[in-house]
Formats: sequence, structure tokens, C-alpha cells
Amino acid sequence: MWTGRGATWRAADSGRRLFSPSGLRQYRPPAYKGAKYGWQSNFESRAGTRGKMANNYHVQHRSPKRWAPWW
Repeated sequence: MWTGRGATWRAADSGRRLFSPSGLRQYRPPAYKGAKYGWQSNFESRAGTRGKMANNYHVQHRSPKRWAPWW
């Protein structure tokens, strides 16, 4: 798993995010980004524990199932 063991869900302006225990990685669950991009999840990382995430990998996919844990 991208965020590793002990990851915790936290509230954010744009919804919930899953943070690694170190705070260096986060996962943003699927969100609909419009007709151009469709559904997209984000895997983000940074070098230090403070500041914005420096790296953001987008994964585009089909509409998520309703049984998915982030729903």
C-alpha cells in the first residue's frame, strides 16, 4: 500500500485523504475530474514533513464501485 501500515484518514478541504504515519505520503481517493479526465486517484509524496506535497501521480480509471472503502 502506498501509505504503509498505520496510515490514517484525515479530513481535508477537498475530502478525506489517507496519510502515511511519517506524513511523507498521501493517497487521495477517486474523484470525478470532468469529461476530459474522468475518474482520478492521486498518489502524492514530499521530502519533508511540512509543506505541500511535491510529487503527484495521477491514476485515471473507470467509475469506482460503491463498495469501495472510501465511499
